[in-house]
Amino acid sequence: MTSKMIAAEYIWVDSENNMRSKNRILPVESVEHDVFNENFYPQWTFDGSSTSKKTNDTATNNKSDVYLYPVAVYPNPLCNISSSYCVIVLCATSANHNEYMNCKHICNKYKDYEPLFGVEQEYMILDPHNSNRGYKWMTESDPRHGHQDISQAYYCSVGGDRSFGREIVEAHMDMCIRAGISLCGTNAEVVASQWEYQIGVCSPMKLCNDLIVSRYILLRLSEKYNCAISFDPKPIPGWNGSGCHVNFSTKYTRLRGDGIYHIITACASLSKNHEAHMEVYGDDNRKRLCAKYETSSYDIFTYGISDRNASVRIPQHVSDESCGYLEDRRPAANMNPYLVIPKIIESVCG
Repeated sequence: MTSKMIAAEYIWVDSENNMRSKNRILPVESVEHDVFNENFYPQWTFDGSSTSKKTNDTATNNKSDVYLYPVAVYPNPLCNISSSYCVIVLCATSANHNEYMNCKHICNKYKDYEPLFGVEQEYMILDPHNSNRGYKWMTESDPRHGHQDISQAYYCSVGGDRSFGREIVEAHMDMCIRAGISLCGTNAEVVASQWEYQIGVCSPMKLCNDLIVSRYILLRLSEKYNCAISFDPKPIPGWNGSGCHVNFSTKYTRLRGDGIYHIITACASLSKNHEAHMEVYGDDNRKRLCAKYETSSYDIFTYGISDRNASVRIPQHVSDESCGYLEDRRPAANMNPYLVIPKIIESVCG
């Protein structure tokens, strides 16, 4: 009788912010039957000379091995191999391991503040053969399918003439839930074929790991549905960009009655460190943060109650209840959570 095996999909983010993966088959005995403990998975390597154009990587043709360090393990809803446990093994690399470890250090350093996070990940579904054309658009510039007003037709839309890609969104939602990701909602966004999903509320490290694995699952699904997924902050010129808004609270901002004082104080702290935050809030984010299309200015920090043109929005219900969380609307859709999350914690709690 064949013994049980583990089909482990090692996944990682390369130095150019692309998802990568490769499979490893392991006998169950090698991990003592604890298939969801990352400490039992062996380190691995990949050929860094074949995955990056950046010259500051350690990988060259004559010294090409880049290490993979397992940091979290998830059930793999994309895999169904008989007689096997199917898992996703999220890895840090020797190129970005310091980012991961610093994020973990900052989270531990300020754990007494009990920080909690959520994210709102926006993305575009595109024609796989034309990056300027949204999924199921009529032409490159015109998504209309029988209706004339395209200015506000797509946000939370319903119907085959304006809601494009729901089959992908719902498959992604199902697989994230099956993987144990803290996904809590989805909606169609302002641009046709632009969507959003939300993760949280959860601890900072789980939030970071969940976000990366959720992106991986979405990219894998694009292979099945013959489309492309873009996390570019401005995928289609002349339309709203894609962000990854971060919702953040501490035990102090959650204090009923007094929390609003700590939220305002947090906004003041974020304002002082605005430039440092923008340096890690995503590539090409200036294209998106143009003080139009429901965004703030890239260069100027602002905050306001129920203000989607501000850098940081205090939701109306938070103001009404005088406690809760703030929404940092500055991060781009392609932001690195292992850089963004510790930056917010340090600014507010440090």
